[in-house]
Amino acid sequence: MENLTKVWTDISSNLYRDMTDTHFNTWIRPLTPMKIIDRVFYINAPITLVKKIVKEKYMDSIEAYAKTYLGEDIKVEVIDPKDAVYQVVVNNISFAENGQANFINDSDEDDKPTKTAKSEEQAAVIENSYLNPRYTFNNFVKGKSNEFALAVAQNIVENPGTKYNPFFIYGGSGLGKTHLMQAIGNKILENTPNARVLYISSENFMNEFISTITDSKNSIGNSQIFRNKYRNADVLMIDDIQFIAGKEGTQEEIFHTFNSLIDAKKQIILTSDKKPDEIKNLEHRLVTRFSGGILADIQHPDFETRVAILNHKIKIDRIKNVPNVVIEFIANNVTTNIRELEGSMLKVMAYFNVHFKDRDDITDDEYLDVARQALSIKEKKKKVVTIDLIMDMVTSTYELEKGDLISKNRKKNIAMSRHIAMYLSRKLTDLSLVKIGERFERDHSTVMNAIDNVKLKLDEDPAFKKELNELIIKIRD
Repeated sequence: MENLTKVWTDISSNLYRDMTDTHFNTWIRPLTPMKIIDRVFYINAPITLVKKIVKEKYMDSIEAYAKTYLGEDIKVEVIDPKDAVYQVVVNNISFAENGQANFINDSDEDDKPTKTAKSEEQAAVIENSYLNPRYTFNNFVKGKSNEFALAVAQNIVENPGTKYNPFFIYGGSGLGKTHLMQAIGNKILENTPNARVLYISSENFMNEFISTITDSKNSIGNSQIFRNKYRNADVLMIDDIQFIAGKEGTQEEIFHTFNSLIDAKKQIILTSDKKPDEIKNLEHRLVTRFSGGILADIQHPDFETRVAILNHKIKIDRIKNVPNVVIEFIANNVTTNIRELEGSMLKVMAYFNVHFKDRDDITDDEYLDVARQALSIKEKKKKVVTIDLIMDMVTSTYELEKGDLISKNRKKNIAMSRHIAMYLSRKLTDLSLVKIGERFERDHSTVMNAIDNVKLKLDEDPAFKKELNELIIKIRD
């Protein structure tokens, strides 16, 4: 039997390279592999909203990667606990001794391992912690840019909930904050298997909270379940905490959850792209509490660390015979973050396999030329979509002035163009409704209304849908 968790780790690693950190952490990381039945690969989503977004936006990519690893006849189904099939799958799931899910073929009853108390307990840990087993201290590359944060993290593992509480990790995207945070959780679970360790992105926390309070029929019971889930954790890790800024209800819930856990001497770990006092629209009481433990930043890796990261990537991916000159070339030219660095190595290897698949006498200079080609093509394709770019393209397409999109002019053509620009800003950037509203000098509710108007027109008008798709292509190219 193959290891299904290993396959899902490989699939999600590919997805990670295609997505922003925020989108990956919010929509993909909470997913967990369950079982393959009749060539259908069942994946668990913790809440209905995650399932809905994954099906709408990421199913094609997930299924494409699944076919690569599992065969062209595989189908993927994302389910949540409310689905009728969920209990059928859960009740028959099998776990190996290391707690990872295995492929089970229902027709092979004799090969089906017997459940044990240990396997069920470990299954619950995997189901409820949402940790990526690949994020460990063993594969976290230490360097000057992260050595203080790493030292604090290792100390927390020995004494969770004591002097380094809360632990607030901050730094740019793709520098290893999530890896380090989850390494703490994985190590604590290794030391104490029964510990209640919970990882979640702030956006998922917020969505789950909103789902709880908007279910009017069951709001009281759901609220209690929600609070018990988070306030009874031994270790609570919330990723990208900056996204709760401006969300009053979510901040209120975080505040009370934080106090409850700190009073109980439970460990809290948070990540953000900024220090607490630099996060706009974050309540002062949360700023003081987030700053009340220890803050550690992770900076961009220096050259030596970048080389070490590449060598580690080569080792774990079992890539053979990469000359030092190529490693140093990549380390010199890709300086942004770890994600870009590892992605560049994969890009170089893809080009290498295309050009020299059947040769084993490659010179260092030939290898280096391939690396130059791979990275230059990557740079040509790289394009950052901003609201200003969207505004320029919209005003050019509809023959308006850029100021018209910010003005109070309510003429039909201007208002619709403004709505289109807001819709595209939400679709093509990672910015929140509040940030988009600020750029258009409107509040977030106006942005929501604009997006809804565009979606309605897309559903009703095929010509408009074609027109907007062409505009999106022009913006992205």
